[in-house]
Order: sequence, then C-alpha cells, then structure tokens
Amino acid sequence: MSLNGSSLILVNTTREEGYDIQFRFKTTLSNGLLAIGKGSTFYILELVHGKLNLHSSLLNKWEGVFIGSKLSDSNWQKVFVAINSSHLVLAANEEQTIYPINLNEATNVSYTSFPTTYLGGTLPYLSGLTHGPASFIGCTEDVVINGEWVLPNKHVKEAPYVPITLMGVEVGCPREDQCKPNPCHNGGTCTDLWRNFTCACERPYLGHTCQYNLTAATFGHENITESLVTVMVNDRARRSIRNVVDISMFIRTRQEDGTIFYLGSSSGIGSGEETFILAQLDAGELLVKIQFSGTLEKYTVGGQKLADGYNHLIQVVRNVTLVQVKMNGTEYFRKTISATGPLDVNVLYLGGMPQMGRTIRQVEAIPDRSEITKPPVNFKGIIQDVQISNGNRIMVVEFFPLGADDLEIPPPFGTVSFDKTMVLEGVVSDNSCRSNPCEHSGTCFVTWNDFSCECPRGYKGKMCQEMEFCQLQNCPLGSTCQNLDNGYECIANATFDGHNTSLSYSLHVTSNFSIKQLDTISITYRSRTGGTMLYINSGTEFFSVSVYNDEVTVAWKFNVMPLGQVYRFRKDEPDGNWTTVLIRMDNNGIMGKFSFASEDTAQSFSASVFPLESWKKLVTSSKIILGGRAGVQDNIAFADGVSVSSKHSYVTFGGEGFDTLGTGANENRVDYTSLPTVTTSALPSALEGAFFKGCLGEVRIGGLLLPYFTPDQLYSDNSSTQDSFELSAPRKRVYDMESGCRLCFESECSNGGHCADPAESYVCNCSAGFEGDGCTANINECEQNRCENNATCIDGIANYTCHCQQGWEGWLCDVDIDECTSNPCQHGGTCINGLGKFECNCTDEYMGLYCENFKLITCDNSPCLNGSTCTDVKNSKTGDNFTCTCMEGFVGPVCNKPYCMEQPCQHGGTCDLTGVAPLCRCYPGYRGKYCEEDINECAEGPDKASPCKNGANCTDGINNYICNCSGTGYKGLNCTEDIDECTRDLFLCGAGSCVNIPGSFRCQCPEGKCGSQCADDDPCSEKPCKNGGICFEKCDSSPGDYYCECPVAFKGKNCTEMFAEEASHNAVDIAIIVAPIVGLILLVAAVGLSVFITMARKKRATRGTYSPSQQEYCNPRVEMDNVMKPPPEERLI
Repeated sequence: MSLNGSSLILVNTTREEGYDIQFRFKTTLSNGLLAIGKGSTFYILELVHGKLNLHSSLLNKWEGVFIGSKLSDSNWQKVFVAINSSHLVLAANEEQTIYPINLNEATNVSYTSFPTTYLGGTLPYLSGLTHGPASFIGCTEDVVINGEWVLPNKHVKEAPYVPITLMGVEVGCPREDQCKPNPCHNGGTCTDLWRNFTCACERPYLGHTCQYNLTAATFGHENITESLVTVMVNDRARRSIRNVVDISMFIRTRQEDGTIFYLGSSSGIGSGEETFILAQLDAGELLVKIQFSGTLEKYTVGGQKLADGYNHLIQVVRNVTLVQVKMNGTEYFRKTISATGPLDVNVLYLGGMPQMGRTIRQVEAIPDRSEITKPPVNFKGIIQDVQISNGNRIMVVEFFPLGADDLEIPPPFGTVSFDKTMVLEGVVSDNSCRSNPCEHSGTCFVTWNDFSCECPRGYKGKMCQEMEFCQLQNCPLGSTCQNLDNGYECIANATFDGHNTSLSYSLHVTSNFSIKQLDTISITYRSRTGGTMLYINSGTEFFSVSVYNDEVTVAWKFNVMPLGQVYRFRKDEPDGNWTTVLIRMDNNGIMGKFSFASEDTAQSFSASVFPLESWKKLVTSSKIILGGRAGVQDNIAFADGVSVSSKHSYVTFGGEGFDTLGTGANENRVDYTSLPTVTTSALPSALEGAFFKGCLGEVRIGGLLLPYFTPDQLYSDNSSTQDSFELSAPRKRVYDMESGCRLCFESECSNGGHCADPAESYVCNCSAGFEGDGCTANINECEQNRCENNATCIDGIANYTCHCQQGWEGWLCDVDIDECTSNPCQHGGTCINGLGKFECNCTDEYMGLYCENFKLITCDNSPCLNGSTCTDVKNSKTGDNFTCTCMEGFVGPVCNKPYCMEQPCQHGGTCDLTGVAPLCRCYPGYRGKYCEEDINECAEGPDKASPCKNGANCTDGINNYICNCSGTGYKGLNCTEDIDECTRDLFLCGAGSCVNIPGSFRCQCPEGKCGSQCADDDPCSEKPCKNGGICFEKCDSSPGDYYCECPVAFKGKNCTEMFAEEASHNAVDIAIIVAPIVGLILLVAAVGLSVFITMARKKRATRGTYSPSQQEYCNPRVEMDNVMKPPPEERLI
C-alpha cells in the first residue's frame, strides 16, 4: 500500500488483553508517523531521524524508546511491536529490545489493549501526540494486527482478516528514484523525498535545481579605478545586526591590494567615533579592521594568498565580543575582543570607499596611533553572492536582479546603487593581450585578467621568453637531450667491453667559472664484474673510483699527504643492477655512498681529512679517464657521422687498444687485497687498474656531465659559452649495437652459446649439452639416463650412449638379441633363447656351451685353449671329465672367453684383445682389472703425498687434481710460487717497511708502532714489564695488548708478583698445620703396633694347649675350631 502524506489506514480489532502489530515499510524520508494505537491510553510509533521510536504513557520515558538506524534508505524494513501487562517488545529487522511496563494495582489490564489502530496518519485531534510529522510518505505491506491480516482489498479470500478504512491509499508501491540521474545542477546535492526531491545548492547557486546564480559584478575593468557599490541599509536590517553579524561573499582578483567592503556608519567617517567592519587585501592576504567604541583592531590572515585569480569565499563573523574569519569554509582566525559596543550600520560599501573630504584613510591617522599604513585602493576583480546574516535571518545584495518567477530570493539588505559604467554585469576580463606580451611570435590567448602564450617551437615560459635548446638543437642519434639554463647536454649510456677501452676528458671553462662547484662526483653504472670507472692522474698524484662485484673502492694520493688513502663500501648483496655512486668533498673531509644508502653504514664511507684544493687543481689541470687507468694512448669511441641506437639511448665503446702505465701511475699503483668477494689467490683484474666492463650512465663532476660525444658530434653552438667537460677526438669506431646497454658479450658465452638478452641479462643461452651463465659446464646426461639391463651409460655432448651387456642391443639396451638365429649349438644341439642369453640343449654324446665337446673328453684331447693347463679331474660345474686352469685374461670351461667380454670394463674402459692376454684399457684416471678404481691423484706414490704444497687443499678429479692455494701465501699449479705481498700493495704495512717471507710477509714497523699494517701504537714502548721482564706485543691478534716473559721469581701481567716468596709462605703455612697431624698419626700407629706384637706373642705361647681358666677368662664360649686337636692316643678330661 502506498501512502502520500495525507493517507490514512484505520483498523478496528478486538482483544481484551495485550496487543501486537507487525508490518514492513520503506521510505526515503527520515521522519514520519508509522502507527498510533488508541485504547484506554495510546502508543505512538514513529520514524525519527531514520530510527524507530515508540513512546507511550505505559513507559516511564517521555521520549520513548529507540531502535535501529538508517531505516529510511528506500529498502524494506520489518517492524514488530508487542505489548502485554508486564513488558513491551520493540523490534526493527534483526534488532529487538524489551522494556518493562509498570501498571498501578488499580489499573485494568485493558490498558494494554488498543482496539483502534491508525497507520500512516491520524485524525487531526490526535496529531499533537507525535514528536514529528503526523503523516507518512512511503509504502507498507504485510500488516498483521493481533494476528489478523490487514488487506486493502476486502474481496481477497484470505482468513482471518479484518475490515479496514482506507483514505488516500493506493494499492501497490509505484516508485521511481528521484535522484538518479541527479537533477541538481552545478554540484548541488539531491535529497530523495520519495515522490519528489530537493536540491541543496552550493553558493552562489540557487533555485529548485540550482540552475541560477546571483549575478557577479566586475570591479575595476581595464583602467577603471573608482568602481564602487553603495548599499543603504534598511532599518530592519540595521537593528538585526547590531550585536551579531555574519557577512560573506565570493571574491576573485589578481590584484594584491584593494578594499573589498566597508560595513558601518556613513556619518562622521574619520572622526574616530564611527563603528565599522572593513576588509581589505594587503599583499594578497586578507586584512580585517574592526572598530567599536572608538577602539580600532586589525587582524591579518597570514599565509593564505587570495590574489591568484580563483574564486574565494570570505566570511567575517562578529558575535558580541567574538570575532571569526573564515575562508573557503575553513576558520583561520578566532579572537575575543575587548570592545562590546553595538555595530551602528547604515551603509555597506563594496569594492572601495567613496571619494570625500575625509575618507577612511584618515582612520589610520588617529592621534593615539603611531603606525602609518599605505592608502587603500579600490578593489579590482569580481564580487558575487554578498550575504549578511544575524544567525537567524539571511539578507542579500543583488547587483543585477535575476527576475526569475520560480525563484525565491532572501530579502535585500538595503538599497543598492552604483554606476553601471564603472561596475559591469557578470564576469568580464581585461584584454590582457592588447600589449602583445608574447615574445618570439608567440600567440596570445586571453584568460580572466591574464593571458597565456602558445609558444613556437624552441621557446617556453609565460611570455615565450625562455629558449628550449633541445627543440632547436639535435643530439646525436641514440642520446636524449636535456635543457640547461644556458645550453643543453646529450644524455646517453656507454657500454665498455673491458678490453683496453677508455675515454679521456678535459675541463673547458668560461671566465666566470667557479672552482667551488667541483666538490661532488656522481657515477651511475651497471656491471656484474667491474673495473676502473674514473681515474684522474697527474705525475705522482691520482684519484680513482673502481668497482668489483658491487664493491666500490675510492683511492687517492696527493703530494700534500704522506700516504695514499683507500676506502671501500659495498652493497649488502651484489645484484648487477643500475647503481649510482655519490661522493662529496669539502674542507671537513670526504664522504661517499650509494644513492639509496644512509651515511655511517657499510654502504658508505667517510674520511675527516681530504686535500680539497689539491683535488680541484688535479681536476682542472689533468686528463680525466673513464673506463680505465692512465696511460691510454688513444680513445676508442665514435667516428664522425656515426649514429647509435635511437631505441634506448645507449652508446657502446670497445675493441683494440693498449694500456701503458706511466711512471707516476706505476709509482702510485694501488693493488687491493683481502676483499671478502675475492675467493681465490688471484686478484680480480678490476681491482688492479683494469679496464671497466659493463655500462656507465651519467657521470658528473661538480654537476657537469662527462658526455660520450665530442663537441663536433654534439653540434653544440653554445659549447664555448658554458662550462663543460670535453671528450677528446676519437680515433675510430670499434663496436656498436642496436638494442641498448650490453650486459652480456658473445665472447663470454662458451661452447657455442649466445647472449640471451644482452641489454637486460648477463646470462647466455647455451647450446644443447652445456649450462651455466657462461655455458662452461658440460651437462652429465647420464645422471638421468634410461639405459636398461645393467648397461653402462657413457656421457656425450647433449646425449649419452648405452653400452649393452652381452645379449642385449638397441639405443637403451632394451632389445633382447635372439642368439639362436645364428645356430650356435653344434652337433645337433637345440638352441633355447633367453633374456640376454641362450642355452644349448645337447645330445647325449656332446657337452659344452655350444655342444662342441664329447662328453668323454679327457686332457689327452687337449680341450683347454689359450695355453691353459688341463687336469684329469671332473668339472663339477660342466660335468666334463677334465678341468681347465685358465691363463690370465681368459675364462670359461675351456678358457676360450676373454674375461672382459664376460664382464664389461667400467668407466669407459675398452676390452683389448690384441695382446697376448685380454685386458681392460682404462680411461685416464681409472685403474684396476675392470677399471673400477678411480685413481686418487691427490695421494700418489708410496707415501700417498699430496702434490699440493705448503698446506694447500687438494681436490681430486678425473685424471687431474686442483690445488686451492687460498690462505697459503702461494700460487701456481701446485701452490709452490711464493706471492710477494709487498709488491702487490705499497700501503700494506702503512708507515712501516714490508718484508716478504715464504708464504706471507712481515712488517718492520718504526719505533712505537706495531700490528699487521703498523697502524697500532706499540704497547711495549711504555715498558710495562717490571723486575726485568721482557715485553712482547700482541698487536696482530689483539691490538694494544702485550704479554711479559717474567723472571723465575716473578709472575703476573707486568711481572709485579713474587712467585717464589709466595710459594714459601704457603709451604710454611701448610707445614704448620700438617706436621702435628702427621706426628700424631705416627705416634698412634707406633702404640698400636706395639700392642699388636705383645698380643701376638702371648697367643703363640699358649697355642696347642687347653687352659680352662684362660678360656673362661677370655671367652666362656669356646670356639672349638681355634683349639688344636689332641693326639688320637690321648684322652682329655
């Protein structure tokens, strides 16, 4: 059922006690009357702000109870109410609440019965019971009251149902969404009213669908300076804003100064007695001045610029003593003022002040004020939607009335007057293109009070005054142009193949060049190996930056420093990706790091001492080398007129050349050792001054690019007017590629492999049978072979061969050979084929594998072959009357089979039948009868000695061995060549002298120094060992520590404790305690021994006789076994 706000459903039901109702509804209005139950009392069920509310005199709560939320979302909502003598149940959808009912004892239970129910509305005399509107707009369905259905059609045969009265109710629920599509214009917000809608318009728009806006006024158009609108305030408006006023409007301007409005008294301006609110623009910021009771106060909203050509809503609020300033809906200022007087208003000036003898400017010159401000000027721009309010009533100022019949506009603030030649209707812009501001033939377009220029090719800027060199100049193909302030540069990446290739540069500066800017280095690279990226050398001074396995080494040597310096930093894990190295120098030292890293980590370094002036002199006066070390005779780069790839902007160098280190370079050569990334005794060539292998991107010194093109190739007309590094003229072009930075080189791919993706990967696509990044590892296909029947797998290149056992054939030895097809059985024997074998079933007269022998053959018949020995002994295995003892190399009953044909040779060995006796010819590295034993080359000779000397680890291979010389101090095949560590690193011992010894080195440190690099102070120089002790430093194992070799009488860390005296004292103390105890023990032992001897003698004297008295005295119970038996002839009594 559909209800329209004037509808009513009246239902009469009968129940003596209790009441319940349930139904469903939907609406988009958040307030409305759902139901009223009338009996001895009332209950009212309403929708209040989207919640279900029930209130009644049965509850002890005037506001009633609430449940649910967002029930006006146009979806069906379920409601249930039940009332009995003790409780009230209220439910909305799945929510439910129960409230107790307190009835007086005299109250009849019929108070909980409601015979009459009103749905969706009520009678006029009951409308005062509701908290909100006394009607409902929406739909209801499934209404059940006291268990009876409420149906709109009486002819429906459903029972039970009750008769109802319908007023203005439509059967069904016709419904269309009122806000889809949105009928509101100009950003208005639509509210669905079920059968209608309303639009909440954003200022300055208004109207039913926000289709109108209060017409704007243009002030100060072109050269007009006296635009002014005067509003004479009417009496009602004057009275309403005496204590509370809220004035707001939209402004739009590009002029940073000007009076926006003045609201106050028009008489006595400048006398100091008037009250007013004044708003001005001061340097683009809003300045508000307020004067009450003769006190002038000023407030500036700092940091918010309004002269940007956009619309801004400004609002000034005065509420007695509280002043607020808002812009674009945000409060920027709030303050309580001391003045409490009323605002006496009779005029509102907009856009300026009237020209009169004494103007508002004179307010600034009040005698008790010391500050003087600049005279105000009139506003230039747009003012729109001026509204004045006292918090309850809104009034407006219409410059140009709309005159729309369907529009209701708030009342006017007063009478508006102005000169329409000075104030123009709508938004009118100045002709900003009148003066042709666009340079270089640019095309001017008018924007509001401004202009924009469409610049010709090669120019940019507000007025096309800036030149874009990259549109006027052409960089070589394959590079990217980048504009500079007074020129341009061509950005590219270069690939170096690591074979004697490098580039040489020199600094070209103008007369205005500042050497201070040469205090930074930036190098972008990508490499899996590395090499020398930057090298600057002059005589005995140098500076270098190299990389190996993503570990960067920075080294330098200057004459002002006694020693060279080396610093390193690395990535946590080498990745071979693009990386940028940053180095910065100043008077406080030098710092370097990766661009992504923080300082003071393993990915950075710093030194507190660095000769900055020597560095700058080195850069400005020396050749700068990229990709190698000093001494390269010629650069190898591009020939004139040669282009590179335009696809990825990369350039590649490589090929022939040579590197001869000059005297200075040799004297200052830095060879780096002990790097964790170095796993062999041989140093990586990248760390020995070798040429760089990989890609270099942008390399800059002091922000100046080191280009990969010569000045002629750059077509640089302005190269002489800017500071730059110039590449020396190349000799010839050696290498080129079309796909970008090359990471993989074909020469690195072995065994027919090719680079998979040279521009993105270091990996090679290997030929069949090989694997690894460089395709150097032969894949052992036998690890997953399918050879059958005990066949031997022999590895090949991308294949394997199955060596079959006797009786099998085929590629996998899976085909049984039918040996019977060749009729091997002799003398009428029957051949029986088996799996990998056959058997001859001989006749009675013959025997043997092939039935070739008579059964009664003896040694006289010489059955044993190949020099074997025959014995006339029956062979239990074959049944023959003889037994053959075979010569070495033969097997079988008659010694006719080579042993290596019966059991194949292993590990690729072959059965040799050409000699006197068969034998297995083994593959190198194996031995034994069947080549079953792998020869251990690491334990050859009778003493099983290792060929690797000096403690090197030996790894056994197949017919070879490998010596791992790591950590031994030796090199070579067998680790027998001593490494001269002293010649490899001049700074190995720091300030000391390096002495090479077999397998290591020794540092002879100057007095006072010790340690492996003579960098630690010698603790023994302080002579800490006393009493003649000898000091030995432990700088190598524990820097700063030592131990003393003490004389016999002393001990301790510094030989200060007397060892002998302490021992003697301890001995005396022990003797004092032990001696009496030992003496007492000896005395007791002596007495005991004496007593024992005496008793023993007495016992011996009486042994063999009988003494009754003695026995009674000693023991009345005689032990007979201790008494000697008497002679047989005697009789004892």
